[in-house]
Amino acid sequence: MAGHRTPRRGGSYLFAALNLSNWNNVAKAALLRVSAHVAFVTEHELLAAPLRAARKWMVTKGWSVFSSPAARTEAGCISGGVMITVRREIVAHPVPPQVWDSLSFDPVTRSRLTACIVHIGVVVVLAVAVYLYDSDNLSDRNVALLEHVASMRQVLALPLLVGGDFNMSRTSLQEARFPQRNDLILPQTLPTHVHRREGG
Repeated sequence: MAGHRTPRRGGSYLFAALNLSNWNNVAKAALLRVSAHVAFVTEHELLAAPLRAARKWMVTKGWSVFSSPAARTEAGCISGGVMITVRREIVAHPVPPQVWDSLSFDPVTRSRLTACIVHIGVVVVLAVAVYLYDSDNLSDRNVALLEHVASMRQVLALPLLVGGDFNMSRTSLQEARFPQRNDLILPQTLPTHVHRREGG
């Protein structure tokens, strides 16, 4: 889990990124321990029906939830699944359907990206959770996901806040010109990927 605190009037906002690997009691406990105002959750591995149940559980715990279900791969495995959880005291709402409709998604790609619009104090931002493909570096499908993020930001013309698991180094992201292209500020103290052996 990685986190970043942003100053705000009367306190600060805490953002966290969690890779769950799957949805189980350990994952639920991790979410309950998170003191963040906004959490970017990757790899929940929930298909549509169980994701609805998980969303209902999250709502009872004080979160608003914006999510994409996991998808079945060609090999029959369950892959991906992302969500953004926002404390209910913070104003947040979905990205308009027409914005999603303007992007070309297959189910597997859609399982690796979700977004919402969040009011961080007086600033309204586009928050995006992304889960890039592991060991792919700047492959066509990872670049396509980054381009989807760029397109959403361009359509909505909002500051961009991205969290998740990039599965690549900060250097690789810079080679893709991803931060500069999207006016994204990536805090220098945060990792872009944490290996399992390091607690990710």
